[in-house]
Amino acid sequence: MTLDYAGLDGTSLDRRLANSLYILMPYGLSWTCPYRDMKKIPKDKREMYTQSYAQDGAMRAAFEYFKTFNAQDAEDNRKFAAHKLPMPVLVITGNKSMGDVLEMQAKIVVDDVTSIKFADTGHWLMEERPADTKAALTTFFDS
Repeated sequence: MTLDYAGLDGTSLDRRLANSLYILMPYGLSWTCPYRDMKKIPKDKREMYTQSYAQDGAMRAAFEYFKTFNAQDAEDNRKFAAHKLPMPVLVITGNKSMGDVLEMQAKIVVDDVTSIKFADTGHWLMEERPADTKAALTTFFDS
């Protein structure tokens, strides 16, 4: 499958998305977290993410990453899951992002899963809940 990155006006898809980030993200709105108030993330962090995503080719690279997954990956993952990992695994997620999905995925390949789901939290754990995330990591690694 080939994606056409050129817009109707001749601009590239990644440039158009970057432009929308420049408009939306500094004001606390983001297409990456449409369900929540991005203003909970400090302005300097929002600006840093906006500038990173707005670099030429950054959005294209992000989309290309997901295009690399294929049927062979699924088959390989089924084989890997036949032998569960022996170590404990920590899953930290937000209830407004992946919810219980990551815990369910981890339990396919690991028996010893510790799962923490932060309330009123989305995708940006370290920006939204830095103290809670650090505490969870410290507790897990100290045990």
